[in-house]
Amino acid sequence: MRLTIRAFAIAPAFAILTIASACYAAALAGMLGASASIWNDPDLWYFPGDPPYADLAVDLTGVAVLALLAAVVTLKAIGATQRTRVRRAVGVAAALVVLAGALPVAVIAGRHMGEWATLREVIMREVLDARGSALESRSFPEARTFTFSGRSTPVRIRAVSTGEWPKVLLDFGDGGNAEFDLRTMYCTYSD
Repeated sequence: MRLTIRAFAIAPAFAILTIASACYAAALAGMLGASASIWNDPDLWYFPGDPPYADLAVDLTGVAVLALLAAVVTLKAIGATQRTRVRRAVGVAAALVVLAGALPVAVIAGRHMGEWATLREVIMREVLDARGSALESRSFPEARTFTFSGRSTPVRIRAVSTGEWPKVLLDFGDGGNAEFDLRTMYCTYSD
């Protein structure tokens, strides 16, 4: 009887691990698909994609971390973590979490360095200027531009918002637009 109860308790824990694995598969497939395209089109190093692959993969990594924690707590509660096979499965799932989350986090972190940092400084000056004029947002009919060294066409700064979490709308050309939160450089919208 006690073994049956444990089996019913273990099943949801492994279902959660399975969901976490599915999230990683989706995140990795998206990132690998983007990576395959990146090698053929250097412009994709700048435009986050439609949908923004790295940003969505970070979200999926967060979901998978929560699922893994729930599974570990469930397994610990029923005493299943003393089994070598269970410990290995949890260890493999944790390693997948770290590996799957490393690339998208690195992509977003890269938006805080180099040319992206210079672009961010230019945009923050516009945000401060708009705040000084007591504006909640500012559009630029004559689009301000910024040129990345790896892009043939400049990026147009279309608009900025000046709220507590300032944002910018960038036009990458050829119908590629993206909105970034200027504090985290997380892409909140792209098309």
